[in-house]
Amino acid sequence: MNRIVRKISNTLGVTNQPRKDSFLDPRSDFLVDSLTMTQKIQIGLGENGTVQRLCSIMEEDAVGPSENLPHPIFCEMLKLSDIKDENRFSAACWRELSRWIKYEEMVETGSSRWSKPHITLLTLQNLLQLKNSLRSCGEILLDVNADSFAVLADKITESWGKSASLSRAEIKQCKEILMAPKYHLIGSKFGSGKESSGSGNDSFYNLLEPLHEESIAAIAKGDKTYGTRSVHFNLLRKLQKDTEGACILIGSPDFLTYPLVQFVRLKTATVMKNLFEIPIPTRFLYILLIPKDHMARDSDTIGRCMGTLFVDEVFSHICYKAKDNLHLCYGIDEFLSQSTIVPAGRLSTQNRLEPHDNLLPQKRCFGGQPTELIRSLSQTPETEVKLHRTGKLFGGLVEDIKTKTPWYWSDFRDAFRGRITQTIAAAIFLFFANVSKIITFGGVMDHVLHKQMVNNNSNSNNNNRN
Repeated sequence: MNRIVRKISNTLGVTNQPRKDSFLDPRSDFLVDSLTMTQKIQIGLGENGTVQRLCSIMEEDAVGPSENLPHPIFCEMLKLSDIKDENRFSAACWRELSRWIKYEEMVETGSSRWSKPHITLLTLQNLLQLKNSLRSCGEILLDVNADSFAVLADKITESWGKSASLSRAEIKQCKEILMAPKYHLIGSKFGSGKESSGSGNDSFYNLLEPLHEESIAAIAKGDKTYGTRSVHFNLLRKLQKDTEGACILIGSPDFLTYPLVQFVRLKTATVMKNLFEIPIPTRFLYILLIPKDHMARDSDTIGRCMGTLFVDEVFSHICYKAKDNLHLCYGIDEFLSQSTIVPAGRLSTQNRLEPHDNLLPQKRCFGGQPTELIRSLSQTPETEVKLHRTGKLFGGLVEDIKTKTPWYWSDFRDAFRGRITQTIAAAIFLFFANVSKIITFGGVMDHVLHKQMVNNNSNSNNNNRN
């Protein structure tokens, strides 16, 4: 029997060698592993649920330094590509594909303009790949001190050298890729678009020189002196004055044989030259480099998933408070638990849904539930208020009244606000429950007293008078 099993295994190509796992082998393909391994999504409002863990993370540093406080996020996604100059020399560069203020705007193919803001459609597969990439990247870079992108690139490649065991040559190549020029779209919407004079979209991209003296705060105050020389005045005016930037870099270098990923959070938001199309300070950076012609379409959609998460109210707060990559994975689980599923075959990720703010909730909470409800569900018996001996007359009753008084009127208001049908049903049930007892015991007493219940009551009253 064993010989037959071995023969079948050899025929099918099954080996006894253990597979490489993303959590153990940094050189394995974590994008493929997320599709072949079992994935767990933790949701729920229990004591050890994801929502409660996120609440504890947020409450730990509720009072802290100002640099740890959440800010509005402006996000951009750039993709690595080749560009040819007039001498037809090819060089690597980063081109802007999408940006997020509240919704996604994409660079229209073959055009020099942005698309209309639309809701990003994501797939569960790409979200799980993103989650697995964050979980498998080893140690993410949190609270990094860097005053320029060159310093930040050194720290990123150094972390890759340790976690992914890159050689010096590979580290140098990775840094050259990260330091490649960043090209942003300057379309007619910004007032400085160029006419197309060549093939492709190269003429629609210009290398920006950021104006460091400009600031969102100055524009928010109504200073219009920038309007005549800054092509980004209209975009800056849409942002809040304390907005910070999150940049996503997606690329497929020729020299890579396995994917690399890194998540970076700067300790202090810093303006970095040419990283964004507008002069805003950088706070977050997500980099995904994969081998050439390897899941290229997935890399773009994974970047779109990350951009959507960056501008999400809950996940952006988690990014500011996270202490390791596991906290970011909890944030993705929370996002998945509140996502709406579209039936298969009805929509594609290429479809664009225009937002309708009047149909959306005003503010998203952790797990879709108010914070007070989450705290009450996660409260343990040890933390609940218990009665204790006070040594005073009716002391326990007084303490109980003090505890219940704040909720006294809310109980009555809740009965008529949102729960009126339950209240009426409970009243009808209690009425019939009491009537049934009266009818039952009344009949028994009438039989035992030989139908003299009224006479007995009158006689007892007369005796009391005498």
